[in-house]
Amino acid sequence: MYLKYFRNRDYLTFLSGLRRDVLAVRDNSPFAIATVAEKGFAARGRQGMLEDLVQVQEKQDLVPPNEVAWPSALLGKQIEALRYLNTAYEEWDGAPLFVEVYPEFDSLRA
Repeated sequence: MYLKYFRNRDYLTFLSGLRRDVLAVRDNSPFAIATVAEKGFAARGRQGMLEDLVQVQEKQDLVPPNEVAWPSALLGKQIEALRYLNTAYEEWDGAPLFVEVYPEFDSLRA
């Protein structure tokens, strides 16, 4: 998964992986997400990428809640991140199981 590149602060490779996933799906929703993330990074760096990523993901119905949880947590929006993780749990998504090990959720473990 391309999230490992984000963890290593290789944001350009992360965005490239996001773009590849979008092209494989051939759906306009993920395409919009990738485009917004790229523009946010180009304009305002990591912070802008995360802010824009969350904003567009929240508007997309098909985005799994765990995909909105990790950037929300990194932005310091713990309540929103926990809400998305709770939704993922209620939908029987296995993502909440990784909260203890994914560094993106470090702020939620305090």
